Amino acid sequence: MRGFRRLLISAAWLMIGSAPSAVWAADDVREIFSVQELRDLWLPSEISGLGIAPAPPAFVLEPAGEAFSGVYGADVSHHNTDCAGPNCKRCEIDWSKMNDHGVKFVYMKATTGVGAVKPDVSFPIYWKALANFHAKGQIYRGSYHWLTSDPGHDGLKQAKHFLSVVNPKDAQLAPVVDFEEDPVSRDRDYYEAHPQTCRVKKSSAGDVYYVCDGWVDVSKSERLQRLKDWLETVAKATSMVPVIYTRTGYWRDMLGADGESLIKQYSAWLAQYPVEPRKWHDAHPANGWRMPNLPKDAAYPPGKTGDKYPSRHFWQFTERGRFKTPVITCNGTPADKRSMDMNWYPSSEADFKQAFGLAQPASTKK
Repeated sequence: MRGFRRLLISAAWLMIGSAPSAVWAADDVREIFSVQELRDLWLPSEISGLGIAPAPPAFVLEPAGEAFSGVYGADVSHHNTDCAGPNCKRCEIDWSKMNDHGVKFVYMKATTGVGAVKPDVSFPIYWKALANFHAKGQIYRGSYHWLTSDPGHDGLKQAKHFLSVVNPKDAQLAPVVDFEEDPVSRDRDYYEAHPQTCRVKKSSAGDVYYVCDGWVDVSKSERLQRLKDWLETVAKATSMVPVIYTRTGYWRDMLGADGESLIKQYSAWLAQYPVEPRKWHDAHPANGWRMPNLPKDAAYPPGKTGDKYPSRHFWQFTERGRFKTPVITCNGTPADKRSMDMNWYPSSEADFKQAFGLAQPASTKK
């Protein structure tokens, strides 16, 4: 998922030597790494000649990395197919190639904020294109909403906007609410008062402007209420339990103890980009999966040795995922430098289907 997180990646290493603020806590720094430091977890170095990686590196999958490859997914938005230039036409994603590469689920951005904000321009294209793939059990489709901090954008209004774009009766994965930094433009005075929550940017004309996290100006109780209203409204309309996309450190810093009861009720889709060495959560004894730490008081389901992984918690491990055969074309030319967010569910496809209620593929709806 794009936005303020992308702005942070290039600056993360610069922040390590400075004292973290209440918002940019130390854990957040460790959860975000410069592109140069990220391993290419989907397509290994061409020098290695290993082809497509069957799983994240061994330090993530200990000790069962060779026994299971898990279930891979991607998440996309208009950013993946935007292009520029006088002769540029819209880029396209070849879903059949993604299916050939073993991608089993795709979440796509549907909406941001309330009705005044236009839906993601790519959403209807992606959604329709994946209808048959979903029905055939090849690539399962799901959608997400970017929760915004703007005044007047309460959770109920944002949920209604999402449901007006995403048919709640369509065949789909559980809907997702995206709770992360909300980039808004601010003036210099605001930047000087909140330097740790803002980034300095330059326009193409060389003008300086400031992009800051809008959630800083929303009370903790209001942040929680917006999340609760969105989740409860969408759950009722879709008859599915939604998923929360976030980062562990950010969730803790922005919601604190108030978020504990909420995170217990839902599955977590965690953005965490690995680097060695770091601490991992010995999530489930069945296969010794080592997963990102969950927000406070959220828990991976308990289990016994030999049990299946009985959860919908999953993990976004890179925003630089690529494929051996490019899946995006622009003007008919393979865009081999384009990448996308990649995600991983730490168990078999059968377990994934059962956890997400996909044991019986639904009929096609467009």
